[in-house]
Amino acid sequence: MLKFIKSIFFLISISLYSQEKYTGEYVLNKNNFKLTFYENGKFKKLFTTYFCGVGILNEGDYSINKNKLSLTYKTITINNPKIKNVELTKTNLTSEEKSILKIKIFDKNENYGIDYIVIINGKSYNYLYNSFSNFFELQVTDQEAKIQIFSIDKKKLFYEFEINEFNEYLLTLDIDLNEVVNEEFEILKYNKNKLILRNEFGRKMILNLNNKTE
Repeated sequence: MLKFIKSIFFLISISLYSQEKYTGEYVLNKNNFKLTFYENGKFKKLFTTYFCGVGILNEGDYSINKNKLSLTYKTITINNPKIKNVELTKTNLTSEEKSILKIKIFDKNENYGIDYIVIINGKSYNYLYNSFSNFFELQVTDQEAKIQIFSIDKKKLFYEFEINEFNEYLLTLDIDLNEVVNEEFEILKYNKNKLILRNEFGRKMILNLNNKTE
């Protein structure tokens, strides 16, 4: 009899874990953490800090495979974009004793630019992107110069090159700001009112159904 009950419980567990969709808003710790699942496979994850009420929102797609819940969402990585393509051209347009340096760092797919720092022979120039112009133009008075382009926090070197004659230099970097981030949880228990998860660090999370999302 006991073996039969265990078999029934096992079959119910498989049925629960193998379902493809959840629907509703699950809340942890008095609403400071919310996971909202939608029937179309989308989710929203909201974390609100107690001291200032700032909300951190992530959105994306979720999937359920047996006892695993996977959240997949895209983030914009401003300080560490992926460099898709680099073009550096020079043109003999200047007769003066200076070089003209034009830089363009832009995500063509997202129509988005970023802030960055240009260092020329150790001297820094900040470029703050705006929607009206995505070119950064500098005059270089040193015939020989080392050009370095960093993220605005100076932690990531995007590109560097050297010049050894006075010319006009046009540098374009095509970047990709979208990064796919995956987060996975082990489903310890699920029913109509409660979802118990365990994250990759071993922390158990007990979430109660707050309201049904239609």
